[in-house]
Amino acid sequence: MGFTTKLIITNNNSYKPAPTTYSFRQVAEILDLGVGRNKLMELLREAGILNHKGIPYEKYVSDGYFSFREKMSYKYSFPAASVVGKKGLEFIKEQLKNF
Repeated sequence: MGFTTKLIITNNNSYKPAPTTYSFRQVAEILDLGVGRNKLMELLREAGILNHKGIPYEKYVSDGYFSFREKMSYKYSFPAASVVGKKGLEFIKEQLKNF
């Protein structure tokens, strides 16, 4: 199953590229595994992909499956949420075949 870049229609009837990263809620909907965000994250923890705080281990970030959205605060930028890239969608689907 390959994912391609898609265009989505905005409120003013123009087109823009679909997002390149997805929240865990969006991943659960896209992959249609019959689970929601919380269960998906639980399964990824059991598979050893996420730690107990829901953060992906460095190996999976380095491999390009996950990244972080940053949040700006006055002078500082810090990771606010883990997100899944397009490559990560395929990876998660493969990893959860056995669950």
